Amino acid sequence: MLLSVARLGATRGHLLVGLLVAVNVVLVGLALGHSSPSVATGAVVPTPTPSAHRPVALMSASAARALGPMPPERFSVASTKIAWRAHGGCSGAPGLAATQDGGLTFVDLPTPDTYVLQVGLTGAKTGWIVGASAQCQPAYFSTRNGGKTWAVVGTLNDAWTPFGSGLLTPSATSTTPCHGSANTPFAVAGGGARTAIVICRRGVVRTTNGGGSWRPTGRFPSGRPVAVALTPAGRGLLALAHSARCPGARVALTDDSGSSWSPGPCLPNATAPAVASLAPSGRGLLVSPGYLFRTQDAGASWS
Repeated sequence: MLLSVARLGATRGHLLVGLLVAVNVVLVGLALGHSSPSVATGAVVPTPTPSAHRPVALMSASAARALGPMPPERFSVASTKIAWRAHGGCSGAPGLAATQDGGLTFVDLPTPDTYVLQVGLTGAKTGWIVGASAQCQPAYFSTRNGGKTWAVVGTLNDAWTPFGSGLLTPSATSTTPCHGSANTPFAVAGGGARTAIVICRRGVVRTTNGGGSWRPTGRFPSGRPVAVALTPAGRGLLALAHSARCPGARVALTDDSGSSWSPGPCLPNATAPAVASLAPSGRGLLVSPGYLFRTQDAGASWS
């Protein structure tokens, strides 16, 4: 039985939830068994230090079918095998599902609320979601059994949640990292209660004080940022489309929560839209239409 929840004190109204993917992305791939685009074979492109990177393996046809033609809007990993996905926002089915085999198959999970705004895995069986009522009022839930049952919690220490044209911080306060006419965050990666990196429509910004202020990250290699991931230790990656000498997505690497970036490997055939997630161990996944890439070392190498 799902627990009734005490809602956060947000004003009821027609609030729109910011999506992590481009506005034109239609999330048709959340249903299991959806047909997928064909997966073409591509050569591995040399990187700045090619000896340090293994070849990139393409996603199998069965994995492509399970993930669908478009990446999920909300995505979190506990390892390269265990991940959750969901449709983020206050519209449509929440589509919360889990994989135990690196994306080969997904199993639907029960949701304790009408919608799912954000997901987070903290272990093989532990994790949290930020849900929302039919009126888009946020509430927080956690699980200790892989999402079979959920408990209401007051706040979440590392939940950075797209909400309206800004974010809800882990302390449940509102913050607006992106400014200007296109101020809805494009993608967000939390590194704990005080640190996060956000891809805006114009630039990439970060906070180290819980969303109290936002400043541009350090300079990164050329390209258009399309996905970001961050660990609590400050290791992270930024996926860049249209990067020089990379027929795919260039991965930029950070060890200091985005204060500085260094060029990493090129992932052939990786294109926008894309999502990425890293576990605290540095293991993670990057998903692009028709392709899935795995890392064991926070993006320094891929397989």
